[in-house]
Amino acid sequence: MAHDPAIETVGRVRIASLADRLDAIDTIAQWHWEVWGDEDPIGPATAWAARLRERANRMAIPATYIAITEDGELVGTASLIAEDLASRHDLSPWLAGVYVIPAWRGRGVGSALTRHAVAEAAAMGTRRLYLHTEHARALYERLGWRAIATDHRQGHDLVVMTIETGAGS
Repeated sequence: MAHDPAIETVGRVRIASLADRLDAIDTIAQWHWEVWGDEDPIGPATAWAARLRERANRMAIPATYIAITEDGELVGTASLIAEDLASRHDLSPWLAGVYVIPAWRGRGVGSALTRHAVAEAAAMGTRRLYLHTEHARALYERLGWRAIATDHRQGHDLVVMTIETGAGS
């Protein structure tokens, strides 16, 4: 069965490709810089925006997905990238940059973004994805991810997790 690029809808929120809303890049870059800028110091938010422009792909990694309300408000994001931990070049690709604005947390948006990214990776033929997290292990375990290692980044303890996407099944 061919991949259906239809937009996933969760409640009043839909998940789409960043390629459909390039105007969202600066907002997402600012979110990411505020949350992870000290851990991944690639420069100011403008540098993060340049990196996001490279992730505006529909059916290729790197790719970014966004959660948008029916009123057009941007409320979350998630990306598929080739590499996310310098110490783990052996693992690829990665789910990264999962972020939901505070007012929309606890409503399933992060879970929907994660499921959508996994489905998109599967549609691209990716059999396994990886992620690392400091605080959200339980969330990802509920979504079917399993811990495979621990690591450290910028003084933070992380768990490295994986999921089989179902590609080729």
